[in-house]
Amino acid sequence: MNGYFYNGSFFKHSEYLVYDKQGKVTPMGTCCDVAFKQIHGEWFTGTDYPGNLPYLYNAKTGKITKKFPDADHPIYLAEPTTKTFDPYYLPYGGLVKDAKGDEYYKLGMRNIHGKILSKPFFDEYFGYCEGWHRVKINGQTHFISNEGKIMLKPSRNYKVESNMHSGAFIVSGKLGNEEFYVLMNKKGLIVSKKYAFIHPTSDGHFLAVTKTNKQYTFTKINATDKVVSPQQYVLNKPEQMKELKQTGQLFHTDTQIIANTANNQSFNFPHQLLITPTNETVAIEYTISGTKKIGVYTHDGKLIYEEIIK
Repeated sequence: MNGYFYNGSFFKHSEYLVYDKQGKVTPMGTCCDVAFKQIHGEWFTGTDYPGNLPYLYNAKTGKITKKFPDADHPIYLAEPTTKTFDPYYLPYGGLVKDAKGDEYYKLGMRNIHGKILSKPFFDEYFGYCEGWHRVKINGQTHFISNEGKIMLKPSRNYKVESNMHSGAFIVSGKLGNEEFYVLMNKKGLIVSKKYAFIHPTSDGHFLAVTKTNKQYTFTKINATDKVVSPQQYVLNKPEQMKELKQTGQLFHTDTQIIANTANNQSFNFPHQLLITPTNETVAIEYTISGTKKIGVYTHDGKLIYEEIIK
């Protein structure tokens, strides 16, 4: 499963179109107050209508697999994004009393069948990868297992910037007024040099941005800081640094495609990304000869679906 795009009016019943890599498009109706989101591969979340009950939807089977009547799930199902969420293990909320009898709202873990795996004990949930969930307890980031066991408590000297990714995660720090980023492994040890910025890629690597003579360049490294893509790419606009991502063959920000892995532009007209690109396809909005359109393209620029916006 590849992705979706939105087509509809904000104040009317929303329509989301789910598409696969062959360009097959399936309308998927959902209510606009809780957005339809791709959360993990072929897994999506949305709400049924009427009732606004949140559900998990599997695009490969075309079936709703689980509905959640409790009020916590519209928030926590919609929050994570691709590759940061395991639909089988879910955070849930509950009230916990302290020694004085005061009640506080905390989160715990349960599975998709409703079995409680850990009582509520953490304060915030930031997603999942490689068997570890990233949470915050008393203001500090921790990594926990599906059962709620604390696996790692990184040093307070660094700010955790990502979930686990190929056995490492990204942290940031400051040296004077200069911000830097490094990789840390599952033992809490730093395993890379300092970079101006680091971002995980969809193929298990990282984009590492270097600043030299006020110019920003980036290349791809692995989790042990070895260069896996020796070709360097230039960021012409420094403000793009923290928006830089790679999905499949495309380097992009949240709104524009910068280049593909061959270091050229796949699309020869101005465009606006509708959603983050997927491994095979990208949904964009564009205007050609005065006609506004939305289309689904492969990463090398081949059109597989197009619709005129009226």
